[in-house]
Amino acid sequence: MLHGPRKIVMRIQRASWALISLVLLAIQAGCSQSPALPPATFTAHISPADRVVLARFLPGLAKAHRDKTQLSFLARFKGLSAPVAIFNVSMDRQQGRLLRQLHTWSRKHHFSLQYHYPKSVRGAALQVQTRIEGHLLLTAGEPKFQRMYLVLMYADFSSQVSMDMAMMKYATDRGLRSYLVQALAVNRASLQQIASLLKRYRWASDKP
Repeated sequence: MLHGPRKIVMRIQRASWALISLVLLAIQAGCSQSPALPPATFTAHISPADRVVLARFLPGLAKAHRDKTQLSFLARFKGLSAPVAIFNVSMDRQQGRLLRQLHTWSRKHHFSLQYHYPKSVRGAALQVQTRIEGHLLLTAGEPKFQRMYLVLMYADFSSQVSMDMAMMKYATDRGLRSYLVQALAVNRASLQQIASLLKRYRWASDKP
């Protein structure tokens, strides 16, 4: 029979893992809810053609920020080495700030940031990939989790840097361009940090 303190600890652990599971489900769902938008008031400095492109890709930028903050939350419970833990805290703060900045701009210019996977074979494949990666991250123990964390974050930041650069062409609005400039600088710096961290660690056994 479990005694008082031990029983309380186990209850706290179960509650923590339940919360983490909800976070992973949010990551797997790939769909964020945004507040209802007021009637659109089109601004002269964003052309109709640019609005179409922005409406298609801005939700993906928001999802990228949100996914990183959710992974950062999970990583706190998994255990990271000191250098990686420091990066994780910084990443969470930076990505949260960029997400708030993008939300503020999007509400002002009447863009929804609600993300949906593409209705195509590629979209279905991305959903499968997300579920697999989410399951692996949730069940992996240290040091396997840290290896997966660094590798997945390297790939994610690499993709994000490319997207930030590509979106610059459509950032005719000063506020959006300011956001993209900051996002590009942050994501490039994070990519370099992860590359440095990867060099510090040898691959260990695949056992959890």
